[in-house]
Amino acid sequence: PDDELFAEAYAMLGRQLVIAGIILLAALGLAYWASGLLARPLRELARKTRHIAAFDFTGDLRVPTRIAEIGRLAGALQSMQGTIRQFVDIGHALSTETDLRRLLARVLRETTKLVEGDGGVLYLLSDDGKSLHPELALWGDRDLAESGEAPMAIALTGDRAPAEIDRVLQQGEVVALRRHLDRDYLAALGLTPLAGLLGQGRAGLIVAPLTDRQR
Repeated sequence: PDDELFAEAYAMLGRQLVIAGIILLAALGLAYWASGLLARPLRELARKTRHIAAFDFTGDLRVPTRIAEIGRLAGALQSMQGTIRQFVDIGHALSTETDLRRLLARVLRETTKLVEGDGGVLYLLSDDGKSLHPELALWGDRDLAESGEAPMAIALTGDRAPAEIDRVLQQGEVVALRRHLDRDYLAALGLTPLAGLLGQGRAGLIVAPLTDRQR
């Protein structure tokens, strides 16, 4: 009879259907668990980023997660929040500080911290517009003027004026320099006294203009 002939085949088919059903249920459970693993930290991150929209830059944006990409996203948002908070602090200092020297020191320190630099120099344009004079030079917490390592003025006339500095002054651009700092280039930038601090070979320099918006 056909029932006896196909009995083993029917039994095998039944077992396969049971196994397939178990695999499907396991896959659905795994998908539900994985979606929760992805969605929960994203929901928590979205909730925390709403504080930024409300101009609250004090919260911790890091979230517990096993997914590396979400962890990196949270870290990037945390860094962005810190940068915005520093800009807000600088703006507050600019609006409340009455002592010019303390104001310049605050701006220089905060700007150096933003770019994760080792030190910085703040130059003021001379009245005749022919040179930039170092008003303040800091390396870490050290005032370079006190140790005799302050940079020299930068001449803006003749062939010694660096093209990057001219671009900053003429176009108001932020310029990042990463090149070999030979003796002539250091002299053109007025950084010869800082040669020991900058080290040999390559170094990263960022030049940013601070403009008077009333002019």
